[in-house]
Amino acid sequence: MPLYTLRQLIVILGMLLVLVLSILIKKTASRSACAPGPVARSAYVYELSGNIPGKGFYSFSKAQTIEALLKAGGAVGDDGSMPAARDRTTMVPAGSRVVFNKGIHVTMMGAADRLNFFLPMPVNLSSVSDLSMIPGIGIKTAENIIAYRKAHNGIKDLQELTAVKGIGTKRLNAILPCLTVDQ
Repeated sequence: MPLYTLRQLIVILGMLLVLVLSILIKKTASRSACAPGPVARSAYVYELSGNIPGKGFYSFSKAQTIEALLKAGGAVGDDGSMPAARDRTTMVPAGSRVVFNKGIHVTMMGAADRLNFFLPMPVNLSSVSDLSMIPGIGIKTAENIIAYRKAHNGIKDLQELTAVKGIGTKRLNAILPCLTVDQ
């Protein structure tokens, strides 16, 4: 009597074929951990906090002004009045944390939040701990990036990073979606 029937052998071979194909696809698909495929990198995400009712993260399809963010955060009174702002028409860069207290303070959103929303990190403003959150960059490489940045008065083009110890062309291509020279 045979060990396996023909039907059982076909099922086993089918399962092995699926396993081999999934391994090959995983090995050949080079996706960055910072951008999971065709994510719209033009998404404008803001963190609103302070003395407003609508604290949290907001995503828009285009850049927003201080006034628009005040409205989104519910800082508009029943009579349509808004807290005082020096220039409500100022465009706020994506990835900003906007704090509405006695004044309006715009800073960069935290590194973990930026990466959660697939927003690139500004290489010229990020700390060692911020840069080390990027997959493919460890503490030592982050320290090397900052040392290079200080020695060259900032990074003007991300391609310069190949001059940093620990970053070759392959690693640079993997981390490019996670970094920007803007902001």
